[in-house]
Amino acid sequence: MCVHTTTKSPTKVGEKNDHEKDFVTLTDYKSTVGQLYKWSISVDWFEVYTLGFLFASGTDAPPKRAAMTTRSGKQIELIQIQKGAGHWQYLYHLQFKGEPEPFAQIVTLPRKGNVLDPAASQIKVMNHYLYRDGWEKLFNEVVVALSVRVKSITRLDIAVDSTNDLLEIYSRFLTGEIEAKGRDVANDSRNIGRKLDLYHWGSSKSNKHAKGYRKGEIVEGESKNYIIESWVDRGVIEPDDPQAKERNYRKVTRFELTLKSEACKLMLDEETGELGLDISRLGDPSYLAGLLRAGLDGWFTFLIPSETDKNRSRWAEVPFIDFEALEACPIVRLTKTRSSSQIWRAKQATKKLLIDANDGGYLKDACREFLQERGTVEIDGERLELITKAAIAHLENNWHYKVPDELVRGMLHSVFNDGLLNGVLKGVATEFGEDIPLFIAGQMAREHHILPWFHRQAYGESVALGNKLVRETGKRITRESPTPKAVAV
Repeated sequence: MCVHTTTKSPTKVGEKNDHEKDFVTLTDYKSTVGQLYKWSISVDWFEVYTLGFLFASGTDAPPKRAAMTTRSGKQIELIQIQKGAGHWQYLYHLQFKGEPEPFAQIVTLPRKGNVLDPAASQIKVMNHYLYRDGWEKLFNEVVVALSVRVKSITRLDIAVDSTNDLLEIYSRFLTGEIEAKGRDVANDSRNIGRKLDLYHWGSSKSNKHAKGYRKGEIVEGESKNYIIESWVDRGVIEPDDPQAKERNYRKVTRFELTLKSEACKLMLDEETGELGLDISRLGDPSYLAGLLRAGLDGWFTFLIPSETDKNRSRWAEVPFIDFEALEACPIVRLTKTRSSSQIWRAKQATKKLLIDANDGGYLKDACREFLQERGTVEIDGERLELITKAAIAHLENNWHYKVPDELVRGMLHSVFNDGLLNGVLKGVATEFGEDIPLFIAGQMAREHHILPWFHRQAYGESVALGNKLVRETGKRITRESPTPKAVAV
């Protein structure tokens, strides 16, 4: 579990001390001098979509029990719990030998007629394991043992727990004391005494939403004493005095951010250039803090209105969580209106290229038709340029996505000029039509930083490609490339 516990220094707002970087300010612009706050950050929900049959050939009658061993020697067992679970035919619990509770819940084998891949499954790590150190390492062992690959994270919840009132910022937003920087759906609920108990920010049907609530008042009723124990272990609260009437854990409030598949894909690590979430780093509190900051930036952000300046861009932001104190990783969220749209278009274009490559290669047909019309099979510089123009025209007339002319030209020239036929340009390789779309798709994927995604789409493997693409006709971008075939037309 990712956790970071810290306190707020009892200093006045705007004042700094020698230990400022060891403290987190969880207050708005109002001073709370003399109060100490402790808190932690953790993953509260983790669920992924995987590809790969759990059982041989996706049998229609999978076993009720199945045993396997992880690379580290841990014994695990799959236990069929029920038949039928929404879009899925079977529900399993995955349990480590000797453990009283299951590690994960798995639904597998989509119902017939469903749009899901027949080899798809969905794995959800049980909540009690998320509050143990190293759960993400156990998850990786499980994925390897099951012989499946993670295609996407379908849901990730990041939770901040504190003895500070994490609902107060929303209360002040409701009174008009502060204003929201962004716009989204908001609603709340109150108890009989009109005390705010819960607020939601964003729609639960969207790719991202958040909520704040009084976790300490409901955790005991949820039978989640392991969460209370984690608060004590991490210094969020002091152990309860059995003689005391008031329980310390009832003071804890929670802010929770939910990221679904598309929101996870938009996270970009500026240090590594990695797009999307790195599951192996979900045990790092700095990484979690970076994801949380990126998710909240400009969306769950509040401003202090100025009576003298009407320009909202110059209004001061209300400090909610001090991410500098958490040493949050430099992660940014790509905007939907610009970068993610380009990535989506690039993915659609890449898929179209791969489909056309598998269907026989429209570029090959365009080039061959051009040659046949002119009654020649010889290729020189002039004719190569004409072939290039014919291929570009074919793309423009038959496809909505604009492929850069230079990209097509560069790919075609690499086919004919990069030592393909031992330097003798006497013909066209019959296989090149299949590879040209592949090369273009690979180049496009590289430009949009989606090479790992492209490789999975093209070859069904989760292997990083690197920056250098193979540029010889007949060679595939695989770890074992066959010798290219070249046949004159």
